[in-house]
Amino acid sequence: MVPLAATTIMDPMEVCLENKDWSGLARRGEETELSCAASDKLAPQNVYGALLAVYLLLRDLENAKFLWKRMPPSYKEATIMGQIWEIGQCLWRREFENAHEKLRQSWPAHVRPLMVALEASLHDEVLAVVGNCYSRISTEQLSGMLGMKDVAEACRELGWTVDGAFVQPKRVCPETVSLWKDNKTRLLSLTSHISTLEN
Repeated sequence: MVPLAATTIMDPMEVCLENKDWSGLARRGEETELSCAASDKLAPQNVYGALLAVYLLLRDLENAKFLWKRMPPSYKEATIMGQIWEIGQCLWRREFENAHEKLRQSWPAHVRPLMVALEASLHDEVLAVVGNCYSRISTEQLSGMLGMKDVAEACRELGWTVDGAFVQPKRVCPETVSLWKDNKTRLLSLTSHISTLEN
């Protein structure tokens, strides 16, 4: 297969990128990949790079993994693709410190906004998990999870108590409680349906 010119394809994707429409960007990337495959052409490497990065940003790790598997071998050999996929592997293994470290590098323009957004969302996600799950955590452990050297100031900005080598977090996302209630309702409904099917 012959790669298609990147300029004609990236235009609609760039609009999504500028508007920070991550779901739209993923949809456009998937459509581009399919339309190129239907015409027996390869989508440009930039499309694959942006699609892989947006899957990571959306935490759609399964689709990121399948994209990596079906990506042309010549594209996988590109340094940028390998670097993006290394971050995906870190997210898959929940190695946040490594993911943060790998995110802090210079990225090409077509993935830079995605990688900056990924780093920010990963930071916020870790803070939300810590705030909702920990009553006390060491600054060293939190520093590793956030990929930051000094977490004391960031914790104080959130209203968390910093006591020497420990942090006492407060809930970051109080709406998580309603999500759990919704999941509990779904679980009860599913259990009811399974009981009905078994009897």
